[in-house]
Amino acid sequence: AWSLTYGDVLGVLQSDETAFELEEVLELNLMATDVAGNSSSTITGSLKVDRIAPTVSSIIYGANDGNLALGESVNFMVALSEAVNVTGSPSIALANGGTASYSSGSGTSALTFTYTPAANQNTTDLATAAANALIGTIRDLAGNPVTAGGFNAANPTGTLAVDTVSPTVTGIGGTTSALTNAPISFNVTLNEALSADLGTGNFTATN
Repeated sequence: AWSLTYGDVLGVLQSDETAFELEEVLELNLMATDVAGNSSSTITGSLKVDRIAPTVSSIIYGANDGNLALGESVNFMVALSEAVNVTGSPSIALANGGTASYSSGSGTSALTFTYTPAANQNTTDLATAAANALIGTIRDLAGNPVTAGGFNAANPTGTLAVDTVSPTVTGIGGTTSALTNAPISFNVTLNEALSADLGTGNFTATN
């Protein structure tokens, strides 16, 4: 068996070349000769040279309502300039201290990372870390590592707030009535706005 390596093909550069292009296809004619001088028939083939690192084209949020609570999840959809292979468990560090873990897309140019907030990872707009956001290595099909800087300081279009703190009651006031079976109104004050009407049946009164 005989293997062809990058160094072996330096001798097949065209006469007007001093180095390979960043990306090209070499047409090869291969013939082997043993120590006694016997030569094989010529075998033709091709070798693709790819020295271009994949880059990040865009990072966007997956489906969301603009707010992420404790236990909810959101996807980060990463579009790359070419197909990549994912090995191991790469992840993206986020500016709020969280981490989005790789979930799918190996072999394609579209990767998905999933983030589920933990306690106290609050932010008004979720973005990736300013530096060293890509944790791990992602390579294209030729083995070139992705340009990691494309993952830094990415703030996808739209606002996605993370709030992991439950609202708390800061005060309860009301009106009293001397009439039997008369309604009593309560005013409940909370430390933050609620997203929906509480409706009826959500409070229990005890003596």
